[in-house]
Parts: sequence; C-alpha cells; structure tokens
Amino acid sequence: MPKHDIPALFRAARPLLTALGDERRQEIVQRLIEAGGVLSVGEIADAIELSQPAVSHHLKILRDAGVLEVQRVGTTRRYILAVGSGTLEPLVDMVRGITECLAEQLEQ
Repeated sequence: MPKHDIPALFRAARPLLTALGDERRQEIVQRLIEAGGVLSVGEIADAIELSQPAVSHHLKILRDAGVLEVQRVGTTRRYILAVGSGTLEPLVDMVRGITECLAEQLEQ
C-alpha cells in the first residue's frame, strides 16, 4: 500500500467506524471500560436502559467488527473488550495516515 493511500485506510477501518459510529454501541463500549472490560448482556442492558434483544443486536455488531469477544461462564455469556488483539489497528493506521498527509501538505 502506498504511504498515504487514504481511501484504502478508510476501507480497512470501515467495519470499526461503522461499529463504533452508533451512540448506543459507544455507550456499551464506555460501560465495558468502566466495568473493567467484562459484562453480561443483562448487566449492559440494565446499565444503558435498553432491552436485552436490542443490546444483543448491538453486541453482535461489535463482535463482528472484532471489538468484543465472548466468554461463556456456565449459562452466561460475558462480553469482553478485545484489547491488545490489534483490533483497533486499522483505525490507528487511518488516523496516522491522515495526520501524516496533512503534515506533509502543511510543509509544502
């Protein structure tokens, strides 16, 4: 990939941008951060005052984007932030590419 292939950087980050672009999903991620990174569907639903089916829908989108992982504990599913797995790398690369491109333009 060329150093500043901005369209490619956006394409790579699109699943994360889509998953994190919704305010409810942002709220879920914030609650998980506040709780130390692990909560059940019921705990999330109670925390953000949303029905469990609606929370499950949002969790699936976050899971599909790689933001969350699921851990079964007995009959309960615990949702865990996927930190350290390189999940946010495309987003970081996109921001870095844009920043470098803008810095180069300012130098000209």
